[in-house]
Order: sequence, then structure tokens, then C-alpha cells
Amino acid sequence: MESGAAPADALREATWVATLTRVEPRIKGIIAQVDLSKDNESLRQLDQLMEISLFRGVRGNFPKDAHQSRVFSEGMQRLARHRYSFDLLISAPLMETAVAVAQKHPDNVFILDHLGSPDIKTNETAAWKKGIKKLAALPNVHCKLSGMITRIGKDWSLEQLKSCFYYVTENFGTDRLVYGGDWPVVLRAGSYQNWSRAFEKLTKNFSRDELHQIYHRNADRIYNL
Repeated sequence: MESGAAPADALREATWVATLTRVEPRIKGIIAQVDLSKDNESLRQLDQLMEISLFRGVRGNFPKDAHQSRVFSEGMQRLARHRYSFDLLISAPLMETAVAVAQKHPDNVFILDHLGSPDIKTNETAAWKKGIKKLAALPNVHCKLSGMITRIGKDWSLEQLKSCFYYVTENFGTDRLVYGGDWPVVLRAGSYQNWSRAFEKLTKNFSRDELHQIYHRNADRIYNL
């Protein structure tokens, strides 16, 4: 997953990560940073990333006019041709645009990061729920279960997570959900172990097959690993 490198270093970052597989075989894919809304240079960068064998998709800026952008649309088409994914790092205000983009590009694979960043701390989630309902109705949109305790901070509680967590799992279904660790950003709210243990408690009533789907099988399919 892109790590937030400066845009000018994004290609170099992906190339460097690819070399790490020589010592770390668990690396199976790279989701790289590309701003497909920027200009034709971003399309050239995308072409260069496609030459990296571990490249599996893009995570980058998602502008409010993405559904009207020629460059963004061309980038989506290139991703679809090679079955590369696009991670949606958005919150409620951009969900209508995301719906329009996903409808316009039905052959693309989209992953909503961090449950669409609901405002869990204040529980003001009406707009977020409306957006989740619309996104989940589109078969080419999936959702990553991550970033929840990070949204709250060190004073988070398991009870605060339940409403949004179960709303997403109910709407997307376990065959379109992917577990995400959100490391190292999760350290702002505690530790990776804190989140993983909370996730285990939230999914204690899920079947073994459902857990296999969320932990690895869905990611294998969605990210084409």
C-alpha cells in the first residue's frame, strides 16, 4: 500500500519496495501512489508502474469532479484493461462522486478504504450511511475494514466501533470485505495488536469461512494476488 511518499518519489518508492521481495517473500503486491487527476504526466507514471510485476493498483487523490475528468477517466480505463484496482481514500462528502465514477466504470475494481472514514467519535454518520448504502449496491465496489480506532484516538472503546462496523458488514456482505491493519498510522490510537484484538471481538460470531474471506481470500481475488 502506498505509504504517503512525496508524489515525485512515488515511482521510486514502488520500485524500491519491489526489490524487498528478495528478502521478504510475503510481499505479494503493491498499491502505488498516483494522482490520476493531475495531468498527462500521471498517465505516463501509471504506464511506468505497470512495468513492475508486483504492481496491483492505485491509491491517490480523488477529486470532487473525478466523474467529469478526462484524464481520470482515461486512467480508469487503463487500470480496467489490466485488472488493476483503485483504492478510494474518501469520506462522506465524496461518496456521491465515488458512486458516479463506479457506475461510469463498471469494469474497474474499487476498494473503499477505512470504511469510508465515518465520524465514529461524534457518531454523526447519517450522510456516511447514505453513501455506504449506495456504494455497497454497486458490485464493483469493495470495502476495507481498517482505520477505525485511528479515527477516534487513544480513548477509543469497542462499543464505539460496533455501529459502523456492523453497518458496513451488513451492507457489503463478507464476500466484499477486506481486513486492513492500518499500520503504522494505527499507532496514533494504540498498537496494531489493539486493533487486531478488537477486530477479533467484533467478528467473534462470524463463521470460519467468513473470516477466511475477510482476512485473505477476498484480498487475493480483489487485488489479483
